[in-house]
Amino acid sequence: MSFEYYIYYFLYTFWVNPPIIKFALIAICVFTFFALFGLSAMDTLRAKAKKKSKIKRKLEDKYGEQITEILTSKQNYTLGDVADKIDCDVKDLKELDLRTITNMMLRVGDTAEYVNTNNHMQLIAFFKLQSFWEKKLIRGSVMSRRRALQKLDDLRLEIQGSTISILTYSRTSVLRKSARAYYLFYSKINPFVFFDEDFDPTFNAWDRIEVHRMLKRRVDAGDKLPNFSQWLHNSQNLEFQHFLIQEITFFGQRECIPQLMELLHSPNIMLRKYCIEALGEMGHKEAEELIKHDYLLLPQVVQHSVVKAVEKLNTGCSLSFLEDAYHNAHDNESQLVVIHAIYNYGEIGKALFHKMREEAEGFTRQMFEHVTNPLIA
Repeated sequence: MSFEYYIYYFLYTFWVNPPIIKFALIAICVFTFFALFGLSAMDTLRAKAKKKSKIKRKLEDKYGEQITEILTSKQNYTLGDVADKIDCDVKDLKELDLRTITNMMLRVGDTAEYVNTNNHMQLIAFFKLQSFWEKKLIRGSVMSRRRALQKLDDLRLEIQGSTISILTYSRTSVLRKSARAYYLFYSKINPFVFFDEDFDPTFNAWDRIEVHRMLKRRVDAGDKLPNFSQWLHNSQNLEFQHFLIQEITFFGQRECIPQLMELLHSPNIMLRKYCIEALGEMGHKEAEELIKHDYLLLPQVVQHSVVKAVEKLNTGCSLSFLEDAYHNAHDNESQLVVIHAIYNYGEIGKALFHKMREEAEGFTRQMFEHVTNPLIA
């Protein structure tokens, strides 16, 4: 019998079956195909991972001790000294080798009590790591370029602002925003240019962390930060405005207080909330009356911020305000926020707190007990 006969026989057998059987057979064939494909892909990935792991172990065994010794030595080595200690032809090293060596150096830097900065730079020069990662920064996938940016920074290598600026308008938001964050630290010419654009239209919580980290590094390096109120006034992005207010508070930019006071009249309730919190954190007592204005007309979330700000300002002039806020509270959460504020409002606050506790009953009494002993549920 020919092969063609078996094909026709199979097709005939298939078509004479009921539809449900046909569907089941097709599903089994499709599932079998994908299962075999998945198993094959997993085997391939496992083999690659095993190969990488083997290469990494080989490099660790071959250069790990020398790299650690050089990085942690109190003696300053020259490039020639490093070449003598590490028997390696750098031209023969592959991409994975250089990635592994980079990670080995970073791991020592993270764990060692002392790292010799001179020797660190000599190792980078010996393995030509700066040129390797700079090439990765210019070419490659989005994730590869972002990784290169991070590795150059982790290795404490100077990144040219002109090199980063190429990436600051990338169509991929994750790369674009990473580049803009690093641009803040590394650019010598107008590093805050992207603040004019609210940093980025998709500014989010992770961007806050990255940008704050770079701003702090500028301060740690001895640079003076500009007055953030200039962007706070012009921004249309509430997330970015909130970030700027947090940075004004963190870096103690008291020269921005007039702008924060002005924004207490903003029609944007959340923006007012952020300004109230900032003025409380910065201890600007002159803002207290304005912060309390129209308290009963504010949403609950803003009322909580007002009470906490009054608690922090602690001028001694708002105890009656806190007492009224307690009696006007419509839920237990709001009452608890006010009770905390009263308890922390100096000696006069504690006296009122104890008086109110004696008058409280049931669950309300338990809230007072919780303030003095937070372990009570």
